[in-house]
Amino acid sequence: MPVTTNKSDVFRLPNGDGVSQNANKTAGRLRVCQGKVSNATDDLAGSTFELCRVPSHAIIDPTSAFQVENWGFVTVKIGTGSDTGAFIDVATSAATTQNPVTQFDVNHGKELWEVLGLEEDPCGKISLFAHADADATAAGSMLFDIRWFDE
Repeated sequence: MPVTTNKSDVFRLPNGDGVSQNANKTAGRLRVCQGKVSNATDDLAGSTFELCRVPSHAIIDPTSAFQVENWGFVTVKIGTGSDTGAFIDVATSAATTQNPVTQFDVNHGKELWEVLGLEEDPCGKISLFAHADADATAAGSMLFDIRWFDE
């Protein structure tokens, strides 16, 4: 086995001689968007509900959560304008709360654009939407608490 010297992903160039650290990972400030979105009993499939806008380079905190038990649709689909379930795609009955990232899962420490499955960073803010893929079953609401780190 060779003796190696390497760096963590906290450094921008982990295998090079660069010493520049990724500020999101080492000095990022916690930002929070807390809100509530409501739907009516007659909202139809294809309805969209914009929740908030988050910088594409933001690192989503594992304490981010959606309280979905009172959402008026059979499924919870949260994503971008074009990818309806990129952030969360589950049955409303799956749990009372849903977390898009959990501590130490595959998305832990990744930037939002990576979590959403984009091929590259669009370098701007990304709107997160709740999407209805079927007609509402009842009037409802969903509380959300989206937390992220950025420079």
